[in-house]
Amino acid sequence: MNGFIANNFTPAVGIILLLTILFEDDQMRREKKRGFIVAALLFALVLVVRNAEYITADYETYTEWRAVWSALLYLLRAALLYIILGLELDLSKKLSKIMYAILSLPLLIMAAAAFSVFFTDAVYGFTGSNHFYTGGLGVFRYIPLLLYFLAILIVLLRDLLRSKREIIVLGFECLALIIAAMAFEFFAMSAFLCETAIILGLVFYFLYFRTNELINENENLSVAAHMDGLTGAYNRRGYEAIVDANRERWTDVGFLIMDIDKFKEINDTFGHDIGDRMLKRLSNLLQSTFRSSDYVIRFGGDEFVILLPGITKEYGEVVCNKIEALNVQLENPISDLPVTSISAGIAFSEHGVSEELYTNADKTLYEVKSTTRRGCKVFEG
Repeated sequence: MNGFIANNFTPAVGIILLLTILFEDDQMRREKKRGFIVAALLFALVLVVRNAEYITADYETYTEWRAVWSALLYLLRAALLYIILGLELDLSKKLSKIMYAILSLPLLIMAAAAFSVFFTDAVYGFTGSNHFYTGGLGVFRYIPLLLYFLAILIVLLRDLLRSKREIIVLGFECLALIIAAMAFEFFAMSAFLCETAIILGLVFYFLYFRTNELINENENLSVAAHMDGLTGAYNRRGYEAIVDANRERWTDVGFLIMDIDKFKEINDTFGHDIGDRMLKRLSNLLQSTFRSSDYVIRFGGDEFVILLPGITKEYGEVVCNKIEALNVQLENPISDLPVTSISAGIAFSEHGVSEELYTNADKTLYEVKSTTRRGCKVFEG
């Protein structure tokens, strides 16, 4: 039992750590997050299969279950590398059928090699006394995995040449751990060290990816130049930088535009000092109401925009409910601020931020302003 715990503790902690970080992260692009979640869950399956294989390896006579677990283990390891390569190449983007075939070929070869144990011992096999032996292919059975290693290394080197020194260690740590794992397996047959190293490699790869992503975001968004001095929200320049920085990353996005009802009358009646305080309060309410991954922007005057990455039209009602909650707070003002409300329009896109998205949201805001005021409407075009 102690040996079982020792062999599984580090990989299990790695899986839990990675999944915890992923579910807490609300800034990563949805396709990338999904890829990392699949990789973590796939590795959890690898761990289960490896334990099953380890148990059947202790049997005194051969059983076909031993072959099943071994075959699955060979295949799942190749699938993990395939997913890591896909994350780096960003397979969410459209690739040609030929490119998909080329990328998938080593995985298919590995699947054939893994399950060939049921038909031939050319790759590997088991004696009647349940001992493993290498078939005629010998070390050549690792070629599909080495092809994925080589592809990952090439893509990683390409990205590292574009990156900052801070992430070089994390990037190479990922590959070093996984390659070391295969070396342990080949030379020492220390299979559980292989599983531990692979999950650590996956965690380090995730940290490398996020660090690289955050460095790029920080380079593109200089706080001092892109923030509105009065409200603390992003300004128009910040909006343009955000859109440029995320043009290739964002697919689904919501565009929420709003302004304060009768703001000019409030300024004329109570003075610009009160008007500025109302703008500050609204900005604070918006930033505390929406997600940390959303961007609150003051477009100018009393007009605010919120960019909602990863949000689709089915969440339109949820967003409008947030606007309603804000209106309840604005109608119960603190201190000596006058009672007010906001009108909002929201549009959604599956292709990132565009001029058409802004136009649709602005048109919807105008419909609200020209009818009831105080409220939110989703673009239905």
